[in-house]
Amino acid sequence: MAKHYARSEPPPWARAGEEYVGTLFMLHGERVRTMLGALEEQQLAARVEAFYRAWWKARTHEPVGIAFENWKRKLDDKGQEDVHRFLIT
Repeated sequence: MAKHYARSEPPPWARAGEEYVGTLFMLHGERVRTMLGALEEQQLAARVEAFYRAWWKARTHEPVGIAFENWKRKLDDKGQEDVHRFLIT
């Protein structure tokens, strides 16, 4: 069920006095860790790869190639510490 939250000021993309719609995600860390831990490593890797490819396609409308691999590598490098902290601790 959707919840509506009031803000004192609109986000940067909205104009004062106009309606805007947003999404709020609540992650339950322990539940996510349990679900991820139940996956085989290859299954998890395949799902992550599919997510990256869908994100790339939605973001750039370009075919997967060298630019995609470079973009993905940068994201992996940037997020590795967070992923490790989330999954290990």
